[in-house]
Amino acid sequence: MTLNMRCCDEALPQSNKDTTEDFNTDKLAALRQIDGAELLSKSLRALNEEICMVRIDLPLLINRDIIAAGRLANKLAGFCNFLGAQTLANELRRFETQSKNADTEGLFRTLSEMDTLMAATQKKVDRILNEIETDLMA
Repeated sequence: MTLNMRCCDEALPQSNKDTTEDFNTDKLAALRQIDGAELLSKSLRALNEEICMVRIDLPLLINRDIIAAGRLANKLAGFCNFLGAQTLANELRRFETQSKNADTEGLFRTLSEMDTLMAATQKKVDRILNEIETDLMA
């Protein structure tokens, strides 16, 4: 099981915020039990692809359509909640709330901090997928 997306491996911005993502293991275990990890693996791959897309699109949307930027953050937050990535979901919801103030400069600061967390979440997803692969081969 190899991930074919690496579109967001550029240098990460520095942030004072906690950049780790702790997934809700109960949610992950429940998804894994449904069909022996196929749904979980597909969902985690899709999450990584969605994060990659958001990391590219959010900066562009902030300048063009702040409301659309907030909706995109909300969409990813829901996906993160589904998989138990609560830290990122909370930051995305904070971004969505800030988007309603139409403060472009503030959104870019928040996005800079959030980008580090998105990258860390992608790495965590890769580790979880590797664990699943290892368990299935055992």
